[in-house]
This record gives sequence, structure tokens and C-alpha cells, in this order.
Amino acid sequence: MAKVLVIDDNESLLDYYGKILKDIGCEVLTTSLGEEGIRLAREHTPDCIMLDIMMSDMDGLDVLQELVDFDSTVPVIVVTGMPSAESAIEALKRGAFDFLTKGCTVEEIIATARRALDRRRLYLENQELVGRLREANSRLEQQISEATEQVRELNNFNQSLLEGIDAGLLAASESGVILFANAAARRMLSLSPHQVIGSNLQDFGFEIARAAHAVRRSETPHIVNGHFEDSLDSVEQKLERVQKRTTYRLPDGSVRVFGYSVSTTRDDDPTGSGRRSIVLFRDMTDMEELRNQMQRLQKLEALNVVVAGVAHEIKNPIAGIKSVASILVETMKEDDPLRDHVLRILEESRRVTRLVEEFFSFSRPSKPKLEAADVSDIIGRVVRLTHEAATQRRADIATVVALDIPRVPMDKDQIQQVILNLVLNALEAIGQNGRIEISADVVDYHVLGRRCARVQVRDSGPGFPADVFHRLFDPFFTTKPSGTGLGLHISQNIVLEHGGRIEAANRPDGGAVLSVYLPLEGPSPAAVAAA
Repeated sequence: MAKVLVIDDNESLLDYYGKILKDIGCEVLTTSLGEEGIRLAREHTPDCIMLDIMMSDMDGLDVLQELVDFDSTVPVIVVTGMPSAESAIEALKRGAFDFLTKGCTVEEIIATARRALDRRRLYLENQELVGRLREANSRLEQQISEATEQVRELNNFNQSLLEGIDAGLLAASESGVILFANAAARRMLSLSPHQVIGSNLQDFGFEIARAAHAVRRSETPHIVNGHFEDSLDSVEQKLERVQKRTTYRLPDGSVRVFGYSVSTTRDDDPTGSGRRSIVLFRDMTDMEELRNQMQRLQKLEALNVVVAGVAHEIKNPIAGIKSVASILVETMKEDDPLRDHVLRILEESRRVTRLVEEFFSFSRPSKPKLEAADVSDIIGRVVRLTHEAATQRRADIATVVALDIPRVPMDKDQIQQVILNLVLNALEAIGQNGRIEISADVVDYHVLGRRCARVQVRDSGPGFPADVFHRLFDPFFTTKPSGTGLGLHISQNIVLEHGGRIEAANRPDGGAVLSVYLPLEGPSPAAVAAA
């Protein structure tokens, strides 16, 4: 029920207006005083107010101002017995809803009251709708906030899951452009995120199912039936499940072997647009090296028997030849025309003796006699031993040795033989006016999972051809015209007996680098057994 407050200092008019308003279903409050009217308006919040502009206790316009200031949404109908344009304008300026004269008809009173009540009703309904809308918006904002938080948590979970897996993961567009690379992928590729993102899968040797991809991009799927497309999907899925292998050269020049598989997200677009490729890969270099070592060991088992027998059969005749040649040289005169030939026989027999000794080292390598030794001392001895050879080539040999390298369990003579062999190989590679750097430090070596002393020999030569990396440590393989192909192989066996590793790589700025890793705690029983 609508509530109307009537303020008029004429009691008979109060009754008159009250009866009319009650007849149209209103609850009516009446007062003859302006102050009382203001109080009732504040206490009861009427839906409409009828106000006599000429009050006995205070000015009606002042009462109007008080009412409007308190609640401007309640329409106030101003009633006066002496209408004038000025008073009407002033009342409207102060917020009056409408203006009635005391001589107006009942119909005019009812019509004006109903318009005022309709306005108030519309305002209240609007406020209710606004309140509901605000409440709905608040609930929606809460739901959006909760959903956003859930999405954020899910994204964080997915991100941490992808970043935490050991396998490398690359997500790429249909054309192969990489959109995402997890931490393992970046670590295995030795690249930062901005170096990987935006590059192409093919840059790293990863191939997608090209045949199926080409067919999907052609016009064919638009003109063939769905059975063919279903068959293509089946073939493509089988292609994706195949484990592939690729090789990739890291920025430091080392070559890694990756085993990988490719899966593709699907959509309903027959052209395949918007498809994504997911590449999962692992570093198989160590497994590949182990497999190659097993193959080499199988070959070596057969070769050892042959080499040992041949070396033994050659050793005794060569010793006799050397002995006879030495006696002949001592007895021959300086001007004897045959003396040079005998000296040549003696020199070649000594070379064959060295070759036989290498064969023996190859077939029956001696176990290292371990004792704590200083890496820097060994490097110093190697530099002194190669000083003359370096001087002849006008080569510069520099050393950079860290101060925090502890003494390492090793066979000093064997490790010196290894480093000496690497430096001599480097001297042959650089030719004239080249540079060699021998460095030593302590690193965490991921292949062994141990802290190791690392000795590196870098040279300014041409580096290794890409097609020989996998054969560098094979017995009898050499790129030198006069080499036996046993130096690096014997060096590798020595390092393996120490529980370490030896690696070869090309430097990004040119030249080669050979790295020897020796465990600080010496070889473990498992490492020695594996060697």
C-alpha cells in the first residue's frame, strides 16, 4: 500500500485530502505543522508528500527544501491557495514534483497523486532491479574470480608439471615454429628461452610426418571421401608413435644424440589449419656412446688376440735387426756409402719397436697405480716436454689452471701420457704460428654425476670434420698420414681405467677442444668394472 504524507495548516483540507487519497487505496499520514511534517517524512519515508506552501509555523518553501534535501526521490506536490508563476517556478527549482491549487478538482488531485506515486513506484522498482543486478554482478565477479584463480592454478600446475619432467618438450605450430619449450628442452639444447621460442623444429633436426602433412595441406582431402581421411589419420598416428633419432650440435661444438617422438593435436578443419605438433625428446648421447663402446669392445676382444700374437712375433725379429744394425753402425766408417742405409734400417726398426709397444699397450693396457697427484704439476711437465716442438712451429702454449683443484687420485705417468698425446696432436693440427691453451678446473660432470678435475686442450686448428666425431677414439682410425690410430684410443682407455671420461668437440670460434674428466675421489668400483 502506498503511503502519502499530507502537510497543511488547514485541518478541513487535511481531512479532505486524506479521504480522497484513502479512496484510491493509500495509507495517509497528516500534520498541520511544517516541523512535524519533516519529522514524519524522516521516520516513515512516504511514497508521496502533499505540502501546503503557506504554513503557519515556517515557510513552505523551506519545508520543501528540507524534504528534498533529506530524500529527493520522494515526489512532493506543492499545494497553495494563491498561485503565482514566481512561487511555482521557485517550488519547481527546489525540487517539487508538481503544483496544485486548492480549488482544483478531485480528479486533478487523484491524477497528480497517481503520477507522483507511479514515479515513486518506478524509482523503487528500478532500485530493486539495480540491487539485484549489482548482486548478480557481484556473484558473477566472484565466479569469474574463482574461475580465473582455478585457471591460474591449473596453468601453474601444468607449467610446473611440464617444467618438472626430465624429457624435453617442444610445442610448435603447424609449420613447425616453436611456441613453447620446457626447462629440460632448453637445458638439453643449451639455449635460453628466447633462443628457442620462434625457431623451427627443423633447426634442431626434429622432423614431423611430412608425407601426411603435405597431403593434408593439398587439395586432395577436399575431393576424396571420408574413408581416405580416416585412413590418413590412422597412418599419421602410427608415424607419430615411431621413435626417431637425430643429432644436434650444441653451441659449444659438442654433438648430442636425441631420441624423440612427435604427436599432433587434431581439429575438425579438413585443411588441418591450427594443428599443433608436440615433440618429446631425451638426450640419448650417453646411451649411444655406451652402445658404441659395447660394439667396439666386441671388436677389440677379437683384435686383442690377433694384435698380441702379431706384436709378439714381430718383437723378437725387430730386436735382432736393431742389434745387428747397431753393431754395423759402430764398425762402419763415417764415409762408408752404406752407412746411411744402415742408419735408415736402425731408425725404421726403432719406429717399428714403438709401434709394437703401442700394440702391446692396446692389447694389454696396464692398470693404473693410483696416488694423489697435482694436476698442475703434470701440465707443467707436459709444457716442458713439448716446448721444443712448439718452438719449431712458432706455436704459443698457454696454461690456465684454477687454484682450487685438490690433489687427484691418478697414475701420474699414464695421465701425463694422455695430456702429452693431446698436446702433440694439437701441435700437428695448428701448423705454424698457432696457439694451444691447456686449462684445468673443477666441475660437476653430469655424465658421471660426480665432481671432477677437468683438463682441456684447446687449439686454433681447423677442428674435426663432422663425419669423424663418432670414430675419433676407434683403434687404428687416424686423420694423419703417419699416424697409427692408437693414440686417442689408448688415451681413452687410460682415462676410463681412472673412472673418468674424455670428450672431443669443436669450438664455436674455430679449433678443437679435448676434455679429460677425472673424478676427485678416484674411480669407483663400478666405473672401473665398466671400463
